[in-house]
Amino acid sequence: FAEDENGQGSDLWKTDGTSAGTVKVLELNTNETTGKLQYFKKLNTDLYFQFIDSSGHKQIIKYDTVSNVQTTVL
Repeated sequence: FAEDENGQGSDLWKTDGTSAGTVKVLELNTNETTGKLQYFKKLNTDLYFQFIDSSGHKQIIKYDTVSNVQTTVL
C-alpha cells in the first residue's frame, strides 16, 4: 500500500496486519514531497504501479518483491 509519511510523499509499504509487521518497502523519491503512488497490479513476484510527481509526470514502476529492485518501465 502507499502511505505519505510526514508529508514526504508517498512510499510503498507492506503489512501482515500487525503494527510490528508493517514496514516501508520502497522510498521512491526523497526529494519529492507530493509524489503519489496508484494503480497497483501484482504479476507473479513483480508489483507494477504508477508514480506521479509534483509536476504531473507519470512513470510506470516495476518492483521485484524477491530481489527488492525497482525499475522504471515507462
